[in-house]
Order: sequence, then C-alpha cells, then structure tokens
Amino acid sequence: MKKFILKARTVRFLFIFFIFLFMNFTINASAHPASDIILVYDYNNQQLNVTITHNVGNPESHYINNIVIRKNNEIYNNYDYTSQPSTSSFTYFYYVNATNGDEIQVFADCNLGGSITKEILVTLSVTTTNGSSNVIYDITYYPIFGIPFIVYIGIITLFIFILTAGLAILKRKGKINYQIKWHIRLAYIAIILGIIHGILGVLVYI
Repeated sequence: MKKFILKARTVRFLFIFFIFLFMNFTINASAHPASDIILVYDYNNQQLNVTITHNVGNPESHYINNIVIRKNNEIYNNYDYTSQPSTSSFTYFYYVNATNGDEIQVFADCNLGGSITKEILVTLSVTTTNGSSNVIYDITYYPIFGIPFIVYIGIITLFIFILTAGLAILKRKGKINYQIKWHIRLAYIAIILGIIHGILGVLVYI
C-alpha cells in the first residue's frame, strides 16, 4: 500500500509539473513578433511607409508597442504605441529626411515579446523592400477564434498527457480495465504532438 501511495504522489507531482510546463510554454507561444515588414521610401516627399504584418486576436492587448527608425546606424526617431490599428497588417507613415545612398533601418517590437528588423537603401525614386512570406510563422500563429494554432496544439497535448496518466491510475486502482496497447498509443500521440508543438515554437524564431 505504501509503495502505491508513493507512486501516486509521484504521478500527481508529474501532473502538476507538466501542467505548469505546458501552460507556461503555451502562454509564451501566443506572444510573437511581427511576421514581416515592408518598407517603401518616397524620396521626393521624404516619406517612409512602414507596413507591418502582425496577426493577433486582440490588438488592444497584443500589439506592436515600439518602432525605432535608424538612419546610417544612428537612431533617427523612436515611436511608442499602446495598440495596433488592425488584427493583421497595417501601415504607418513617417517623415524621414534622407539622401541618396542612406540606409534606413526599422525595428518593430511586440509588447508580449519578440521583434523584427528590416532595412532599405534610399535611392532618388520610390524604393521598396520585398515582403517575405514565412510559411512556418503563418501556420504556427494562424488565428482560430482569435487564438494561435500553436496554443490549441499545446492544450490538446496537455489533455492527452493527463488522460494517459489518469487512465493508468484508474487501472491500477481497479476502477477500469483496458488493453495496455491503448495506453501506449495515447502516450505516442502525446509525444508526437509535444514534439510538433516544440518544433513549431522553435522554428518560428529561426
């Protein structure tokens, strides 16, 4: 009996540990930098257009909070925000006094963590940077009812881990009976989903 109590306590400790681990990772995963910045500089009007793609559920609580403009590696201006104009892409317009050959760098920071930087070289006409689509980013943070896809994977993985361990405890207590192969299959599913969850969380920042 004592031996079983010890094991049950160990399982409960592992439950709490995995819940804390997955909840912490899932919350952090919902915070992410902008996926892309497109810069357009109009030399005649000395105007820099900054188009940012940052997919969020609520632009009042999750947004690009700071934009720093640097010219030739020196800070030109710094802008702070308390929200973003939309849940996906939006454009800011800035006056930047530049001459032919100047390099302008734009740094955008997310209030929940993560940043992105893009550069542009000024010419005597309208200069545009090319947008770069990040497929992994788009999949990882694809919003479903305002919540990123990666969060759902984390919740499902946690649920299967708890279900797998819970069934083992109930079987040990004699309250249910099932073939061990189902326990093993659930464990494999949980491990595979956990690996996918972790890979997506890492690749999006590479």
